[in-house]
Amino acid sequence: MSSFETYAAVRIVKVRSAAIQAASQLVPSGMIRIYFGASGRVGKACHLAKIYCRQELSMADCVCEVTSYLYPGCKVISGHEEVFLLFVLFL
Repeated sequence: MSSFETYAAVRIVKVRSAAIQAASQLVPSGMIRIYFGASGRVGKACHLAKIYCRQELSMADCVCEVTSYLYPGCKVISGHEEVFLLFVLFL
C-alpha cells in the first residue's frame, strides 16, 4: 500500500467518523449491552418496542436493532433512548 492509499484510507475513516458523530447528535440514541436467558426473545422485544414507540409515542422512524452478538446470552442493542426502557420491560 502506497502512502497515498494510506492517506486516502485515513481520510475516509475521518470523514465517516465525523458523519456518524453528527448523526448521533441529531437524535437521542445509544447502545446497551443486555444479558438474557434461554427464554429471552430479543427479536420480539425489539419488534414490540418499535410498535410501542410508533403507536404510543408517535415516533415515525423508531430504531431498535441487535448491533452485535457478543456471546451466547449477551447482545448489544442500538436504537433510540425511548426504546431501552421498553426493551428491558419486554424481556
